[in-house]
Amino acid sequence: MSLPVSVCFQRFPELSTTSYNVSVPNDVENITVYATAQDKKATITGDGAQKLNVGKNELNVIVTAEDGTTKTYTINVTREEGKNGATDR
Repeated sequence: MSLPVSVCFQRFPELSTTSYNVSVPNDVENITVYATAQDKKATITGDGAQKLNVGKNELNVIVTAEDGTTKTYTINVTREEGKNGATDR
């Protein structure tokens, strides 16, 4: 099972929050991060499909401005353990 996560920074130009937390059930093995930069000249890395391990997964989305300055947004995804505490897949 794959879960899309959309973080649109364009709607929040004054956004100062750079860390987000989400928990997903064990059957979610992959996550897709969609990110949109406010400035069309900025570049984004770290978006797209990501495989999740059981436990905490730190996903970094880095926005690089035209002048080379960067801002990192961190999405902490906790994938729950499987039944009986097993670390499924």
